[in-house]
Amino acid sequence: MPELSEVETFKKYFDKTSIGHVVKDVKIRDERILKVPKEVFIKTLKNKKFEESIRHGKYLLIRCEKQFLIMHFGMTGDLEYFDNANDEPKYSKVLFEFTNGYFLSYISQRLFGYLDLTTSIEDFLKKKEVRT
Repeated sequence: MPELSEVETFKKYFDKTSIGHVVKDVKIRDERILKVPKEVFIKTLKNKKFEESIRHGKYLLIRCEKQFLIMHFGMTGDLEYFDNANDEPKYSKVLFEFTNGYFLSYISQRLFGYLDLTTSIEDFLKKKEVRT
């Protein structure tokens, strides 16, 4: 599992690269990384703006209007922001395309991490018993 400092680094990187951007499209490269059905995940995030990020323990939560995207990085998770689709990382599991022409890749080489959705941070934290 990632250390808290690593998740804080992911948060800072996400804030610098992706906050304020609108998701034009979502491409799922490996459905095993999702905790919700692929269609629900795409429909929930497409055409939504990443408004803010919050770190709770080893989770990064991204507010997108009335929903939250939950990122857990596992041991080998990472994020990469880039401007050329041909530069997509080898172990990219989910690719977010923004309206500004850039991309954000959620990377998980060994599939120890996951992406999920929730409408309530409080409910998610109670379910996971996350300590901050």
